[in-house]
Amino acid sequence: MSWRIIYVTNANKLSLNLNSLQVIQEDEKYFVSLTEIAAIVIEDYTSIITTRLLIELANQGIAILILGMNKMPVGEFLPISDNVRTTKMIYQQCNWKIETKNKLWNEIIRAKITNQIITLKLLNRTTKLQMLIDNIDKIEDGDRTNMEGISARIYFKELFNNDFIRFDDNLENGCLNLCYHIVRTIISKEIISRGFNTTLGINHKSQYNTFNLSDDIIEVFRPIVDYYVFNLLSEEKYKGLEEINKDLKICLLDVANYKVKFSGKIYSILNVIPYYVSTILRYMEKDGKSNFEYPILNFDNNDFI
Repeated sequence: MSWRIIYVTNANKLSLNLNSLQVIQEDEKYFVSLTEIAAIVIEDYTSIITTRLLIELANQGIAILILGMNKMPVGEFLPISDNVRTTKMIYQQCNWKIETKNKLWNEIIRAKITNQIITLKLLNRTTKLQMLIDNIDKIEDGDRTNMEGISARIYFKELFNNDFIRFDDNLENGCLNLCYHIVRTIISKEIISRGFNTTLGINHKSQYNTFNLSDDIIEVFRPIVDYYVFNLLSEEKYKGLEEINKDLKICLLDVANYKVKFSGKIYSILNVIPYYVSTILRYMEKDGKSNFEYPILNFDNNDFI
């Protein structure tokens, strides 16, 4: 099973050698088996990558994430299709019932807010916790009361501080955005491998977004990522840092290997995504008559919430 996120910052050439990624750096050559790679992140504006490697990465469902001059993701390379039943699956996806979508979205938002509550409890940030707990009971059909947005505003100000604005240009948001993007890329790869289309979402419907379904599925992971980033930035070596450096970026990319609980077992985020995506797709296939399970932070006390 793949588990590596390969981060390329200084390479002359990336190519295929047998079933391995070959990285040439001046007079040195490095090899990584493709069977170990979940995704490749490239932050190098001079690297050459061969078409033969791109073809094999697509064949094996390995994603490439390209970072731009601002050090943040600007593009990704994903397979067009990785399943022989793609046409059948997309036809089914187009016919998902709106009632089931709304019901599932309610479940996702309840799970997301629950994970926000767990995150704040674990970090001992409990001043406004009851507001989030109350918001779970206020979720209506398709979250028409927007408890997701209301809860997010409360949550982020409690998590960081009252001056925090989610999309400001600062270190915290930069770290969150990079980690979210890594998780979303892995989710997108999983969706495509099952023959579904990332554009056709459950709740997200933007005509400008190629990843509406991925953005639906990632919601329950966001508070888990927040917890990971918060603890990372709390380390002494990162205090006072104003922008993401190389050492911090390597740690952020490792978010895919962070451990979570799902159905009573422990998985990395990378390895739990296939199980969670299966839960989502099964829920839609069975018109909401299957159990909805979701990943949560790994903590010892089962009576925590």
